[in-house]
Amino acid sequence: MIYPKLNLRLKAAMIDSIFLATILYSTAYFSYDIFPDNLYLRLIMIFLPSLSYEPVLLYFTGSSIGHKIYKIGVTHQNPAKKLNLFQCYIRYIVKILLGIFSLLFMFFTNKRQSFHDLVTATLVIFPTKTEN
Repeated sequence: MIYPKLNLRLKAAMIDSIFLATILYSTAYFSYDIFPDNLYLRLIMIFLPSLSYEPVLLYFTGSSIGHKIYKIGVTHQNPAKKLNLFQCYIRYIVKILLGIFSLLFMFFTNKRQSFHDLVTATLVIFPTKTEN
């Protein structure tokens, strides 16, 4: 199996950041029109889609939009198991909290796993490529 290098994962993350910024801006813009007098509902409307972007995409498709563009995906490290939604959320939360520091673990693991991959037993792979 071939595991993507850090630069490719960073490029995918940058594309995902653009999508997240668009989601945040759009929901913030429309939330005031929908809930002008309720700050709490506006905050939920703004942050819930943003916090669900990557975990939901990983659960249903195995990759975010950035991953799709670079033809990489996230899978359970045990090929017999499928990612579950809780696992995808935990992975995303750890990734957000640790940021670039999580990715530094890639240099110390054989399968280029970041810390959020190690915590959630996931791998980032090229799903369509095989090692010769």
